[in-house]
Amino acid sequence: MLGCRRESGPSKGATPSSGPTERAGSASPSPEEEKDLIVIDLTPYQEQLGRPGAGITVQPREDLPLLIVRTERGHLRAFINVCTHAVCPLLPDPERRRILCDPQCGHGAEFSLSGEVLVGPATRRLFQFLARESPDRTRLIVDLSMPL
Repeated sequence: MLGCRRESGPSKGATPSSGPTERAGSASPSPEEEKDLIVIDLTPYQEQLGRPGAGITVQPREDLPLLIVRTERGHLRAFINVCTHAVCPLLPDPERRRILCDPQCGHGAEFSLSGEVLVGPATRRLFQFLARESPDRTRLIVDLSMPL
């Protein structure tokens, strides 16, 4: 089971974990590895993340905006909340089950829920980190040392 000693509250968005985290099949992470883990409290977002294509934006650190989306298979993915073409913010589109570049940017890039480019002008997939949802679906652990 995944766990951390310090978790974020709704007003904080997310914080780096500060306690030991269990990983299946490996020893506890070192302090260096621990600083790369961010725990996002999903409790306030249960309804928002309830269906495929749904998403939320969080900013666990000043330099790290994240877009969290639920895939068709029910998994959560964590992307840097920036279009790879024009560095604009991203928005989930639950009805079409896509990720869109903010319409205010005006270029219309669209991505799949796995981050692949569906509509240009973007040519590179979204930047994504390894993310694991806790078994009780109340936390998302994002590993910043594991870009995908």
